[in-house]
Amino acid sequence: MITQEDLAATFFDVLHEVAKTMSGLTIKLIPQGEPDASGDICSVMMLDGCVNGVFSLSGSPQTFRMLCSGMIGASPKEVKEEDVADTLCELVNMTAGGVKLRLSETDFQFALAPPCMISLAELDVLTSAKERVITQVMGTDDLAVRLKVAY
Repeated sequence: MITQEDLAATFFDVLHEVAKTMSGLTIKLIPQGEPDASGDICSVMMLDGCVNGVFSLSGSPQTFRMLCSGMIGASPKEVKEEDVADTLCELVNMTAGGVKLRLSETDFQFALAPPCMISLAELDVLTSAKERVITQVMGTDDLAVRLKVAY
């Protein structure tokens, strides 16, 4: 069985690659106690398979406006709210798909549901009943994003 540390590293590595490729931003892990990644925006994807769980990215509107800006090639001021939602869902979709591909030769198999946007209060309800929860904060020097996997 894949360890929790390996799973966390896989999610981070894939998210790092996706963010770099799609937005040009290089993200890194942020030590605990550094800038908080809490915010109003959260995209979630349900995972169904050997374990049932949820993968999410959350952060501030400003953080995802910057990521969206890089991904769609517009200035942050030109980015619309619906662009941010679409971009965040696509970031979750591409990351989870990349993780699924990387883990295809392991016993950690899962199917993906379409990503959706929810409030952080709803995310806390979804993840509170799960046995194992991975939470990592990552970002650039100016941005912070919280990655959460609960299963």
